[in-house]
Amino acid sequence: MFGQGFDSPRLHLSLRPLIVSGFFVLSKEKIASLSDTTAHLFAHLQIEGKRYHLPIRRLVFHCFVRTIDLKDNTVNIICKNKNRLDLRASNLKLLSLSDSARRIIRLNRRLILLKNLDPYKAARASALVTAKQVSRYDEKGKRLATYPSTMEAARQTGLSVSHIGNAVRGRERTAGGSFWFFGSAAQIDIASFLAKWREGYVETGTKITQYDLNGCRIAQYSSIKEAAVALGVHYTGISANLRGITATAYGYRWRKGWGKARIKV
Repeated sequence: MFGQGFDSPRLHLSLRPLIVSGFFVLSKEKIASLSDTTAHLFAHLQIEGKRYHLPIRRLVFHCFVRTIDLKDNTVNIICKNKNRLDLRASNLKLLSLSDSARRIIRLNRRLILLKNLDPYKAARASALVTAKQVSRYDEKGKRLATYPSTMEAARQTGLSVSHIGNAVRGRERTAGGSFWFFGSAAQIDIASFLAKWREGYVETGTKITQYDLNGCRIAQYSSIKEAAVALGVHYTGISANLRGITATAYGYRWRKGWGKARIKV
């Protein structure tokens, strides 16, 4: 498009029918601690009072290669020959952010502070410092297994890391049908844990009303989770019923708010 000979820092334009005004800017970026200066060409436009700031290479790719979301920050448009002023459509290529990051390292455009570092060894060393030992228990409080970290527990049990993490931090009572705690105690008082878990629960959230299948009000709760705890069920079923995904949940009908004594069914 502009080729290698474009070096004008600003180009003003005005297209009256579209009420467009703006300018092009040639910006030079100096890579910190490296003798690398790279030029970028940007368009700063104002269309009917709204301002837009976009790299020209992204605009050219969008118009002449294939349509992309100009606001999508998960992709990057690069120049194949490394000359960012050579904006011919044939010289442009779309890369993901991960591919862009690898390309920057490959071109030595990022200062690497830790050279010759084995990523696997680094991850293992970090885990030894930051990981916490967790154990899995049955309903009687007997230890079933101990793991060096929640990640390792997830790998061995097939559960998600977040599910185990929520259970071990008391956000959920169980994960995968088992109780989870930090450490490796041989026995845990499950009854005491459940009592404290209920006492420590903060009754906040969406107020809901429970009805029988005939539409008669049974109870009211300060939150979905409070109702789930009272019935000994998982809150997702109640949530699905409130959103209209299911007709009932756990043999009851559920409505948001403090409902009236009877509803039509």
